[in-house]
Amino acid sequence: MTLKDLSQKKDEESLKKHTHEIELNEKHLSLIYNTLSDAIFLLAVEPDDCFRYVSVNQAFLTFTRLTREQVVGKRIEQVLPETAHALVISKYKEAIVDNKTVFWEEISPYPTGELVGAVTVMPVRSAEGVCTHLVGSVHDLTEIKRAEKEIRDLQRYNRKLIEVSLDPLVTFNHEGCILDVNEATIQATGRSREELIGTPFADYFTDSEKAHKGVMIVFQTGEVRDYELVMKAKDSTQIFVSCNASVYQDQTGDVMGAFAAARDITERKQAEETLEKIEAKFRSFFEYGLMGVAITSSEMGWIEVNNHLCELLGYTRDEMVTKTWSEMTHPEDLVHDVEQFNRLLDGEIDNYSMEKRFIRKDGKVIDSIMSVSGILRPDGSVDYMVAFIQDITVRKKAETALRESENRFKVLFESAPDAYYLNDFEGIFIDGNKAAENLLGYSREELIGKNFLNAGIIPKDKIEKALNVLAKNRNGESSGPNEYILKKKDGTNVDVEIITHPVKIGNKDIVLGIARDITERKQAMEEIRSLNEELEQRIRERTADLQISKQALVNIVEDLNMTAEELKNANESLQELDRMKSMFIASTSHELRTPLNSIIGFTSILLEGWSGELNSEQKEQLGMVHTSGKHLLNLINDVIDISKIEAGKIDVSISEFKLREVVDEVVSVVRNDIDTKGLTLTIEMEDITLISDRRRLLQSFLNLVSNAVKFTQRGNITIQAKSINSNLNISVTDSGIGVKHEDIPKLFTPFVRLETSLTNSTAGTGLGLYLTKKLTEEALGGTVDVISEYGKGSTFILNIPIEMEEQK
Repeated sequence: MTLKDLSQKKDEESLKKHTHEIELNEKHLSLIYNTLSDAIFLLAVEPDDCFRYVSVNQAFLTFTRLTREQVVGKRIEQVLPETAHALVISKYKEAIVDNKTVFWEEISPYPTGELVGAVTVMPVRSAEGVCTHLVGSVHDLTEIKRAEKEIRDLQRYNRKLIEVSLDPLVTFNHEGCILDVNEATIQATGRSREELIGTPFADYFTDSEKAHKGVMIVFQTGEVRDYELVMKAKDSTQIFVSCNASVYQDQTGDVMGAFAAARDITERKQAEETLEKIEAKFRSFFEYGLMGVAITSSEMGWIEVNNHLCELLGYTRDEMVTKTWSEMTHPEDLVHDVEQFNRLLDGEIDNYSMEKRFIRKDGKVIDSIMSVSGILRPDGSVDYMVAFIQDITVRKKAETALRESENRFKVLFESAPDAYYLNDFEGIFIDGNKAAENLLGYSREELIGKNFLNAGIIPKDKIEKALNVLAKNRNGESSGPNEYILKKKDGTNVDVEIITHPVKIGNKDIVLGIARDITERKQAMEEIRSLNEELEQRIRERTADLQISKQALVNIVEDLNMTAEELKNANESLQELDRMKSMFIASTSHELRTPLNSIIGFTSILLEGWSGELNSEQKEQLGMVHTSGKHLLNLINDVIDISKIEAGKIDVSISEFKLREVVDEVVSVVRNDIDTKGLTLTIEMEDITLISDRRRLLQSFLNLVSNAVKFTQRGNITIQAKSINSNLNISVTDSGIGVKHEDIPKLFTPFVRLETSLTNSTAGTGLGLYLTKKLTEEALGGTVDVISEYGKGSTFILNIPIEMEEQK
């Protein structure tokens, strides 16, 4: 064989080797091309602005729900929706004429529905510089856009909740100037909305330089967490605040300003920068794709990773290749991932996709959608895998935020003391809470789907009024409060006061109604009206009597012969007027309890964190409101009881009960104060069965024990109970400050408090012992006595019948 033949043979072997490598690379490129989650297409550029599909990948067919035969070889007008023709052709021409990559977003109808895509097109030119083809990709933005719309809807819906927030909320622009504030900010700064808007945010803090630096950090990093400042109000008062702020964007992705919400847009910016650097070559796509791309071994190791995946997981490229992907997989997702991976290795499947959580280097968990395909050897075995990993953490957080908001609304909806219900603009019930069921006597299943206009709940003469309310709600207006008389399931009527608001839940406009039972209020108002009429009549009668008495007195003065009987008549008149006064107080005091119960109930909801976590200062202030409300309610209840007693309307409810139960309940109320003071409590009693008014006995006994604890700083308190003949004798003995002998007659006088060393440090109205005496004598049919030695202590004794007779 000649040297020439050897050289020729060597060239042929080298050519064959390079040809094999090219074929293998083309096979790998084709597999990757068809595994990409983005739709990829190749268009041939023909004369007269004609563009014809030469090739599309599997993602393109999946995205459009078309077959390859329906696309390849067809003109774009035969494939794309007609509404997209003009836009698409103009963008194609722009790419050819300007010789650049063109980007745009496109919304088009397809068999699967309306789809939103981010489209990229770049020209491919021949050696002579003529554009022969266009290469394009479509990134599916449908789910992202839907999530963004849901978030916008949620933000609009929560605007009212934000406005009633107890925390100051502010939006400001890049220069730190205030754009908007809520009511809490107005209250905290002592300035009106007009005074605040347009002024520098930093001006309202003692360290304005630090506040301005915080503004700059927000726009530099995207957010600020737990940034402590001192806010100064108009009246020079100062408040320490911990500021959380983050940037917010418009629909195009431009930062508009900062707001008290957290959103990290770093990854989005990085993704946009990566998208701008995409090149036609495979390596450029691998490095700067919109998602993480990796080539992994059959032993689960990283062979190659792109920059995006490194940034996504927080590792450098060198750190990644020393680890396995199983080390970075969330433990709860590892079993399923390994199972699918082994099926791919065994040839059972060609590829698989799954939602998977990765653990970053910093320990944070990210959500992703991962697609994995196998690269085969010539013998059909798997050589290595290609994985595409897309970060969906933002979408997951948006979905979680939406669910949490719905759950919070559901809790508030279900636990509200008033009847809450939802209906559409035609009057069809959608939902109602437990209070609504209790109000009308229907279960929500019986109401849902029915129209309240013809369900027999609203009287016919009020239908037109209800229709007018629906019309206002349909126009976006709230209505009420409006009074109605509703018919319950059992046929009885109930007076209610209804307020309605148009709201948006999801994409649906509906009506939120709040109904409050005002039956007791109406009855109280009617009683007050009746009492006022009766009082006016009696006043007229008494005025006439007084006129007569006046003339009689003149005559008596003239005759200097006033009799004891006439003085008695005048005294009875004054007593009658005093009794009427007590009746009036009892009626009006009852009306005060309704708003007080609301104050106590809603402060309890806020203190329990149902509307969001409170800081320590807010909890302390709300606690003061809650405690003051309960104290005022107890005072009103005492006034009502006293007024009822004096008006002769005290209610007596006789039942059989154990004395031990009453004593245990009283002790449980004062136990905390006893333990706090370090007092010793001794109980010596018989477990006697009583037939009496349990509530009035509990009220009287609690007053005595509470006073003993209140006025005893050290020592002991002893409770004794025994039966004497047919009576129960209960005594409460303390080692407290005692009562002076001359002050004992004042103990049972209303609104009188004895001057002692503890007077200024203990709360009280002077009604407790007076009410105890009245209840014991007039409700329990017994007596109350006191034995006291000043400086050594006191003993209060209740003596009541063991069995009371029913009053007629």
